[in-house]
Amino acid sequence: MSSTIVFSGLIIAVVCFLATAAFGEVRSARGIFITFLLAGSILPFSLDYLTGIQNPTLVYPLVSPDGIKAAFLCVLALSIVVYVSLFVEKRGIAAAKVKVYGANPSVAGIFSALSIFFSVTYIGAMAIRLGGLTEMVVRLYQRVSLNDSVANTLTALYFASAAFAIFAFTFSRDCGSGKIRRFAIAAVAICVAQTLLLGGRSLVVLLGIGLFYVALVNMKLKRFVIAGIIAMSMIATVSYVMTNLRFEAQNARVLTERADESFISRATTGLTFMDHFAASIHYVQLRGHDYGQLYVNALLLPIPRDLWPGKPLQISVRFRDFLFGDTLGGAPPGLLGEGYIAFGTIGVILASIVMGWMIGRIDVTTVIASRSRCRMREAAAGILAPQVAYAIVRGGFDIGVLRVGIPAFWCLVCWQLAAYLIKRQPRITFSDGSSILQHVRSIVS
Repeated sequence: MSSTIVFSGLIIAVVCFLATAAFGEVRSARGIFITFLLAGSILPFSLDYLTGIQNPTLVYPLVSPDGIKAAFLCVLALSIVVYVSLFVEKRGIAAAKVKVYGANPSVAGIFSALSIFFSVTYIGAMAIRLGGLTEMVVRLYQRVSLNDSVANTLTALYFASAAFAIFAFTFSRDCGSGKIRRFAIAAVAICVAQTLLLGGRSLVVLLGIGLFYVALVNMKLKRFVIAGIIAMSMIATVSYVMTNLRFEAQNARVLTERADESFISRATTGLTFMDHFAASIHYVQLRGHDYGQLYVNALLLPIPRDLWPGKPLQISVRFRDFLFGDTLGGAPPGLLGEGYIAFGTIGVILASIVMGWMIGRIDVTTVIASRSRCRMREAAAGILAPQVAYAIVRGGFDIGVLRVGIPAFWCLVCWQLAAYLIKRQPRITFSDGSSILQHVRSIVS
């Protein structure tokens, strides 16, 4: 038996052990990370190795020296993230000072109105900027760089609408089925419709997880499994439809070349990220390490290129140029690929430690929210858990600066505004002596 087979078998065995040991932690940010890492790296590697058939949609072969090294580093990263996050979570819970925020109709009503405002403003502004609603949808579904600083900046409005919608929906729980609850659901529905227009499948998934995150955490195992199967079926269907629409917007040859592609294969397009990691190892062999420059460039991302035409290119753009020979968009090497490009194996270890710390902190919030029914923490955990455990793993810090940084900013704004409203609510009245809640109810009516 060759050493490669033994090595591959060891990798699979270790991953299965870690996945089994962490089963009780599946309903957490750590669980999202474990699930995505297994589904996006070890599982496709194992399937390609065992079947001997390479997935034609991948940008780099998994069953190769670079692919095997990437698989080993994925297992190493999984181990580090799991145990660092457990350590941080236990220490964080022990030291936490808890202030519980329950359901609040005033916060729910005001945040619903703000979410709708940001949704309408974003869609209207983008449609004007990109030449109409139809043109906006086509260009967003093409998934290429807009090369428009104003349009890119407007994306912050989308994340504002999503954050306020999640907080509104969460704070409206236990308010019965009255007008405030219906208003919050309407805000969510508008935000979902807006998300579907943007063409980003991951945005739909992240919004769905954000809305029901702590509810899933609190579910009994049987109901969780049933809900998971239903959710995955719905996600697969939406992903399949959106992927086809994206290919049509791009006039992609895949529509004819892979016309007989299965539903599952089309729906899971883009789920695997290990090919990008393996390609990152090959990238270093040809171009060398950049010793952290990619992280500096990521921090410069918020500066509009219109103000700084010579701003260094992100690693996702440079990596796309390496893979495809163009800079029409981005092809992120991912969290682990970035670490390897920066500092090799040491970079992967450091990135895993940082990821473990972030997941541990989020799971402190998750556990406290679950135990205390604190609506504030439920909403915050719902926003941050999928963004950190999925978006950063897939897109790395290069993409995460905006994809996670902007939602985190709006999460902080929502937290501070909600705390202020709850604290000042009894003392805030209008000229006619009415309260915030009375005005919110009158608006809803």
